[in-house]
Amino acid sequence: MTVSIRCFAGLAKETGCDHQQETHLDEAPDATVESVMASTGISPSGVHMIFLNGRRAAMADRVHNGDRLAFVPPVGGM
Repeated sequence: MTVSIRCFAGLAKETGCDHQQETHLDEAPDATVESVMASTGISPSGVHMIFLNGRRAAMADRVHNGDRLAFVPPVGGM
């Protein structure tokens, strides 16, 4: 199945995925947010918020064909 991801801020630099353009991945039918993160090398400690189809998600949430994930790292102010 195909899942699309976007990474923001520092995660974009670390993973090579970008917030401006979706990266499409082939994942197993029983994939979870956590398994998608593992397959892309995204460390759970580097993620503050996860969005699945525009809604907050947890690492244990299952993903389905055509789903869109966004990963946001912790960010600091000035």
